[in-house]
Amino acid sequence: KENFPWPIFTIAVISLLFAALFVSYRVYWMDTDGDNLYLAGRSLWIRSEEPVEQKYITYVGNDLNGNEQHWAVSPQQEKNNLMFVKLTLINYGAGTVKIVIDEKASTLYDDKSVQYKPLNPIENVYTSEKNDAYNVKDFIPLWGPVQLDPQEQITGMMIFEVPPSIKAEQLKWDAGDLIMFTY
Repeated sequence: KENFPWPIFTIAVISLLFAALFVSYRVYWMDTDGDNLYLAGRSLWIRSEEPVEQKYITYVGNDLNGNEQHWAVSPQQEKNNLMFVKLTLINYGAGTVKIVIDEKASTLYDDKSVQYKPLNPIENVYTSEKNDAYNVKDFIPLWGPVQLDPQEQITGMMIFEVPPSIKAEQLKWDAGDLIMFTY
């Protein structure tokens, strides 16, 4: 008759108890206040800020000659407002990512699941007077072809034309990856 392997049995029981405690902690008691607006796809990480709604967007930028100019974007339909979302696209992958940011790049959903496509900020911009009430500090339109080499990032804002006082529920990013943000 052989002796029972008490040391091995004891280590196995302690390991199982430790695993049960660790899994319980991770599932039930761990802090879940992570950043749900910083998500990853296959090749891109994207950081989104909360959407901001206002009647117009004005900003300061350079014209073709390099002179500082005040610019504005307004809704195509006068009864609507604009909603902009600041996004940072980051390529943490090993290869270059080429994407086209256009009307098909993303979709904004409201709380009734109505879809809104991005507004082209290049076609809808015009010169304006200074207007502090609608000025968006550090506004950079996110539009056009983009090439992100490994470890590079780009930050800009997507603009959506929306009815007044909607509640943005989700943003679906479709350019290069499929990523869903819930606000």
